[in-house]
Amino acid sequence: MRMKKRFLALLLSLAMVFSLQPLAAYAEDDVNASNETTEMQVDTQEETPNENIIESNNEQPPVETPAPETETPVTETETPPQTSEQPSASVNEETQTKAKSSMILKKAPTYTLHYDANGGVGAPLDCKGTRDGSWVRYPLSEIEPTRYGYVFFGWTKVRNDKSVSWKAVGPGAIIHFDSSQQNVTLYAYWKEDINHNNKADDEEAKYTVTYTDGVGGVAFKDQVTTDLLSGLDTPSFKGTPSRSGYIFDGWDAKVADKVTGNATYTAKWKQIHEWHYEAEGNVVKAICPLNECMYKDKWPQLILSAENMEYTGKAYNRASITKNEIANITGAAAGAISYEGRDGTIYTQSKTAPTNVGKYAAKVTIGGKTAVANFEITKLTASANVKFAADLTYNGQNQNLVLNATTTGGTLMYRLSDTDEWKAGLVMLTGKDAGDYHIQYYVKAKANYADSEVQTATVTIQPYAVRVFGIRVKDKTYDGTTDATLDYSHVTVSIIDGKKPTVTATGTFADKNAGTDKMVHISNITLSGDAAKNYKLAESGNQDSATANILRKDVTVTINPNGGTYGNVKPATASLNGVVSGDDVSTTLSYSGNTNNGTTIQNTTNAPTEAGSYRVNAGLAGKDMGNYKLTGSTEEKIDVLRADPKLNVTAIPEKKYGDENFKLEVSRKGEGALSYTSSNTNILTVDEKGNVTLHKAGSAKITVKLAKTDNYLGDTKTVDVKVKKVSGHLEVTTLSYVKTYGDAPFQIVDAISTTGTISYKSSNKDVVTVSKDGTVTIHNKGLATITVSVPEGDNHTPVSKKINITVEPKAITVKAKDASKIYGDSDPELTYEVLNDGLVGNDTLKGIKVEREKGEDVKPGGYTIFVDDESSIIQSIRNLFGANQNENYRITYKPGVFTINPKDISDAKVTLGDSLTYNGRKQTQTIAKVEVDGIEVPADAYMVTGNIAKNAGTYTLTIIANEGGNFTGTREVSYTIAKGNAKVTKSTKPGQNNTPKTGESTQTFLWLSVMFVSICGLAGIILVSKKTRYKDRFTE
Repeated sequence: MRMKKRFLALLLSLAMVFSLQPLAAYAEDDVNASNETTEMQVDTQEETPNENIIESNNEQPPVETPAPETETPVTETETPPQTSEQPSASVNEETQTKAKSSMILKKAPTYTLHYDANGGVGAPLDCKGTRDGSWVRYPLSEIEPTRYGYVFFGWTKVRNDKSVSWKAVGPGAIIHFDSSQQNVTLYAYWKEDINHNNKADDEEAKYTVTYTDGVGGVAFKDQVTTDLLSGLDTPSFKGTPSRSGYIFDGWDAKVADKVTGNATYTAKWKQIHEWHYEAEGNVVKAICPLNECMYKDKWPQLILSAENMEYTGKAYNRASITKNEIANITGAAAGAISYEGRDGTIYTQSKTAPTNVGKYAAKVTIGGKTAVANFEITKLTASANVKFAADLTYNGQNQNLVLNATTTGGTLMYRLSDTDEWKAGLVMLTGKDAGDYHIQYYVKAKANYADSEVQTATVTIQPYAVRVFGIRVKDKTYDGTTDATLDYSHVTVSIIDGKKPTVTATGTFADKNAGTDKMVHISNITLSGDAAKNYKLAESGNQDSATANILRKDVTVTINPNGGTYGNVKPATASLNGVVSGDDVSTTLSYSGNTNNGTTIQNTTNAPTEAGSYRVNAGLAGKDMGNYKLTGSTEEKIDVLRADPKLNVTAIPEKKYGDENFKLEVSRKGEGALSYTSSNTNILTVDEKGNVTLHKAGSAKITVKLAKTDNYLGDTKTVDVKVKKVSGHLEVTTLSYVKTYGDAPFQIVDAISTTGTISYKSSNKDVVTVSKDGTVTIHNKGLATITVSVPEGDNHTPVSKKINITVEPKAITVKAKDASKIYGDSDPELTYEVLNDGLVGNDTLKGIKVEREKGEDVKPGGYTIFVDDESSIIQSIRNLFGANQNENYRITYKPGVFTINPKDISDAKVTLGDSLTYNGRKQTQTIAKVEVDGIEVPADAYMVTGNIAKNAGTYTLTIIANEGGNFTGTREVSYTIAKGNAKVTKSTKPGQNNTPKTGESTQTFLWLSVMFVSICGLAGIILVSKKTRYKDRFTE
């Protein structure tokens, strides 16, 4: 209480102190400082501007400099007025100053704009405002304060109020406030910039960083950090990633130091393995028995490679381990590569590589298993460097063909043809005759070398050059070419060994035309024969010309008179026989003769066009005609025949009885006369103008004849005319009937015909039959077609219509009759009944099967009695052979209920358990067996009451069947507890008779009471001690 009193006294003292502090008073001209408002306005001449507008010096007149503050002289006894920066000393002093104000001119008010950096630094200095009427104009500073972790967003009148802010957009900006606000403070408005990029955080993109285990959350749930700014530190994973059976192996991708965008980092895992190794050929595999081993689709391997190589005389160096994933993944180390001979090559296993030719195996062991790679050092092919002779010319002597030769790995062998024997001594080979010497050679190898391939070199001895003279030319008949035949009987050749070769050459006339002493050019002189192989023609100095005659060539002409028919005459053509292909030589043709009307033509070059008989004569023309003489016949006969008049009678489309008469459409060339006849005037007739009159149905031919003229032949055409019968008349309105098996007969009454008698026929008499008058009788369910027909007439075709009859099966319901029995009895015979209006006539149902749900226990609601037809297999067989027994009915089967009633146990035979004798305790009479009508009642099917007693005597127990079971009712049975033998036994041992004496019970009670009181007392002492010790913590 003392502390409370002290605290209240302190509060009262403070209140008194604060209540005694005077309020500063400011002497202002026409301004009541205690009532000044906070209203802001933008300075305009007449309108009140919006307070958010910042004026620029470009939009308003220059800011005026305020006039200096003045005051009137003051007497020595007067006290100067106090400004807002000089608070009065006391209330009494303020009162005295006001009392003397009648003798003082009041000072003009000043207006100050103060900038508050609001947590930042570098705010502009205060500035003075200029009053303009009811507004005060302040220059808005361009200086912007700074604040670590924030971006400056302008100035507000209310601290941290972001709804209204100002910011200078250039020099000379002006802000206006109501003149009632003598001093105005603007607060810097900041937006947070925690990533220090000079952008407000709420205007920047936000990013998300996710850590995921890569296995669907098995190892850990995704750790997701949202709303992250670019440039901030990337958040770390919380905790340590762990996964059963794996070791964490870092992140994919690498975690960036700073946030640059959305990022997902997926854990990488290394599985903990139990490796064993298997070798197959040159591969050793590391295999892990774990079911989920990450390598089970591709086990780590070591692959040993060994390439074959040719013998070099140096140690083999082509074996290497080309892949060793095992070392990186399992840590097992591979041994050094060793070598061993194989397949007959003797080489004891060694780490030293072999040198000689043979078959070997390279081996390397890792994890106790050895990879084996076979390789072979093959023989090196022997080689030779041979220099052959060049620039040899025939001189009648033997000359060396090889200049020198060197070999590696064997002996140089050669031969000159495929049939020669190989022999050594190539450098001694010589040749005499001019020609090509094809020399085959190879190196026969020594040990570790293979024979070189056979190579062929050609050494040439050039023939000796000679000159040819004395060639003559034979005369020829014109053949259209400049070819000339040469005569070599007087030729001379400049040979050196007395063996003269045969000379041939090409002769060419200066032109192809016939003439005498024509110049012939000689070229392509060649030498042949046995002696020619050693010689060749000299490049200059040989004979190159001679002269001969070309005689004119005899030719014959073949005239094809052609001719033709009037209007289609083909002029005669002529071909020259024996003319050289390509020569400009042709025939001229002229015509003479008489037309069919008697006109004569003579030697005209135009082919005749009118029909008649003529002759055609041929001659030569063309620039090459001077090279030929025309011999043999030069005249042929030509005829122009009468033309086909193209008589055409348009085919007559098939007509129908009753169609209108028509006129034949006939076309022809020329003016020949036309006539018409009919082959059957009963069917139709035709007049001299081709008009056709139809009389009845049937077929006839019309013959059209055309007479011949001077230029056209006569002709005859026939045209077939068929007059079809028209369809008979038959109308049937109803073309489909749907009936039900058992319906009464019905009649087809809407069939009408005007062209004959109507008849009826059923397609399926097992389903329906139809009488002559159209009465339809139903026999079975199914489909049938009734054909309604009218027979054919003279001018009418038969007609029929089909009526589809569908007889659907009759719907009936077959229900299993309800039945019942007593539990344990045999089932009665199960039967069924047909509901609705029953079966048709004397029909009966076949193959109906009635059976009940299996079970012999009493069941609430009973068992279902099922009724159905035969099994689907049997019924399918019957349908296959068309023997569906109940096909005329669509049967709905309805089950019945089979009730098993519980068996009454009131007359049950009961066998009791062991007999009972009094023993001083309650005893239970057991039931050994309950049996009714030979059926034993299970012990869990009943309950027993009245079977517990203590004293000797006769009692009645009741066996009650459990409700809802297979049995019902009750059965009473008497049982006896026999008298026991009296005997006194003193209990001296623990556990036989431990009933406490009265004194012992009392002592126990007293002892427990003392213990209780002691415990309560101790608890009280502790509580009192606690309260005394911690009394300040308790309340009364």
